[in-house]
Amino acid sequence: MLCQVASCQSFLHKLSVGTALGQRESELEKDSFRSYGNLAEICGLCVRFVDQGIFSTPNNPRLAEFVGSALEAYEAVRAGEGFALTGAWLEKLAIQYGIHPVRAR
Repeated sequence: MLCQVASCQSFLHKLSVGTALGQRESELEKDSFRSYGNLAEICGLCVRFVDQGIFSTPNNPRLAEFVGSALEAYEAVRAGEGFALTGAWLEKLAIQYGIHPVRAR
């Protein structure tokens, strides 16, 4: 029912573009942006990274598909080191591959 509200429809549409969505880009008031963002995070539709914005996380790949993305993201964040920070890896999966950290578990 909430998706029937024009401002929520607009928020979800702008979120689906695939780039970071900030409050200014959403064209919503601060409280509305925060509320819609929180609800979308609860539903696993997005993840918010401080000072970066909200990123859409619509993908829920099968295990075989996830492995390739997970390995690519791991290699990208480890940058020649032996290991990668888990938080950086999960962030990369969310931003680049649209996979919510909960689904990456």
